[in-house]
Amino acid sequence: MICSEAPQLRFVLNMWFPNTLDRVRDGWTETLRANIYMRADSVITADNLKNYTQFLFRDAVWRRRQGDDILLTPPLAPEQIANLLAANLAAPSKRVSVYFSEQGTIMRGVTNGNAITAFARRCLAHD
Repeated sequence: MICSEAPQLRFVLNMWFPNTLDRVRDGWTETLRANIYMRADSVITADNLKNYTQFLFRDAVWRRRQGDDILLTPPLAPEQIANLLAANLAAPSKRVSVYFSEQGTIMRGVTNGNAITAFARRCLAHD
């Protein structure tokens, strides 16, 4: 998560996605749909499918530079910020999933809900 001017909260992912899409060259892509899911548990079962916080971005951008991939979301809308703060995970999320343009990755969270809430509030308090 980053804090950008205005102030605004955005998600950013910097990693390498192996793919064979010809249209993915160095530079920014057209806007694309991105889904981000945060789960408190690491195993998906029929019982816990609804136990996640989901963020959908219709206008995220993807940048590739010499094999590095960067996914940048538009600013989080007020309802998305409310959902992020409501997640209030006592421990780091055990499963964070990011999907876009038929690509995806799953990772463990690195911070708890209190740290996320504190960061978001500090960011949004700055003009």
